[in-house]
Amino acid sequence: MRLSLISPLLAFSSIASLSLLSGCISMDRLSSPESEYSATSDQAKVLQVPPDLTDISNGEQFILPGISGEALSRNTLLPAFESVKFIRNGGQSWLEIDQSPEELWPRLLAFTRKQSYAVAETIPVSGVIASDWREQSEGGLLKGLIGKDTFVRIAFRLERAGQASRLFARVQEADKSYVEANPEASWPASAHEPENTNQMLSELLVFFGIEEQKAKGILSDATAASLLDDATLQTTAGGSVLVMHKGYRPTFRSVRQALANNGFNVTREDIERGRVEANANDAAYVFAISPVHVSASRVSVISATGDRLDTDTEKSVLDTLRQQLI
Repeated sequence: MRLSLISPLLAFSSIASLSLLSGCISMDRLSSPESEYSATSDQAKVLQVPPDLTDISNGEQFILPGISGEALSRNTLLPAFESVKFIRNGGQSWLEIDQSPEELWPRLLAFTRKQSYAVAETIPVSGVIASDWREQSEGGLLKGLIGKDTFVRIAFRLERAGQASRLFARVQEADKSYVEANPEASWPASAHEPENTNQMLSELLVFFGIEEQKAKGILSDATAASLLDDATLQTTAGGSVLVMHKGYRPTFRSVRQALANNGFNVTREDIERGRVEANANDAAYVFAISPVHVSASRVSVISATGDRLDTDTEKSVLDTLRQQLI
């Protein structure tokens, strides 16, 4: 008797399972996670990816850097030039440049200004240029952890080498208390620390190499400027935007600080939405920051009411910001 009762139940269960499976198969396949999509499918749905997984920087890291020897670009890795070479001998490094010290002197002063250093001393007969201290705030979490700002100063020494020149560099870092206690301290041995010195020489190599490519007509003045500046203003028929050659969050912090330094009153900011609201001279603006890729971001500006600014005002406001950023 017990077996006869179980058999109908099993049969009913099997029929129900088959019916349910048949119903699932007959349903719209697009709702199934096992659906097969193809590039030609008219019905394929767009995959919904959480916002934090759509970070464009993930793919940008796989871009192949530019090839050395070609026209210099932002993604050229360790460029090589004919007229300037990086030389290392033991713990000492320098640049060898196919120009006389007289030709290089004004360009070194221009480089120093471009790096936002004030010139503290020049000794032409010794070929020495030394900068004043420049504050280099750590910013963000790191500054909160170490609780101090870093100050930096740089110096260069030119040495004649026949018709060419050798260029040596010094870089010194110190905290605020040291700078205040030793405003005119002599350069310590640590100012020749290879890591910092080599980085400065690499920046100088690119600086002089760009000038070489400009002289040969390989680079235009505008392209050369965009390679050296942290921020470039791009103006087209559609308006003006500021392109920052930094990641999104560093760009946001730089814009926020530049506005404050330039007399704007920042009234509201939202780093998640990429918006900074600020006013100056009885005018209110909204600055929008958006990522372009892992090492560049775009900054635009509109009125506080959401309207486009007139062409001249838009360009003027962004150019004012650019000058504070570079």
